[in-house]
Amino acid sequence: MPKRVDILPPEDESRSLPSGSNLPVIVEQERKGISAGWLGALLLIVIVVLGGILARDQIVNVWAPATKLYSFLGLSLSKNTSLGLQISEVKYEKLLEDGIEILVVTGKISNSSGIYRVIPGIKIVLEDDVGIELREWIFAVDIRGLNPDSSTHFSTTLRAPPSEAVNLNCGFVND
Repeated sequence: MPKRVDILPPEDESRSLPSGSNLPVIVEQERKGISAGWLGALLLIVIVVLGGILARDQIVNVWAPATKLYSFLGLSLSKNTSLGLQISEVKYEKLLEDGIEILVVTGKISNSSGIYRVIPGIKIVLEDDVGIELREWIFAVDIRGLNPDSSTHFSTTLRAPPSEAVNLNCGFVND
């Protein structure tokens, strides 16, 4: 005859397994340490991004290629990224080389600031007599930057410049 067995309701607390049992033990992991780690990593990322945005002019002064990144992100730079740098003594001459006219532009870049300055790209614009832009080009100077109170010379050429060009403007790319 079958024996009667009383089934007790499950207990709220877990019981330890009897010794000799080969069943795996389920251990609950504590999640507080993991969430604090994620929060710390997120905070660090926010600080780095904000620092990169707020100090963008200083970053561009030290590392000029960052200008392209900030422009891609739509973040403007202040006009003072070339503060202390001046272009002077700009001269041009037209030469004939193998029957093709060559425009040679030379000038001087000076650093009157008290700190090292990275030299941004230089933009040359040719205009006609009413100020319409006919041609522009950007070039980099041979050296990366200038120490305080120092200067360097630059030179660039353009093959077959427009014959209508009568004005030449020269400035830094970020200006």
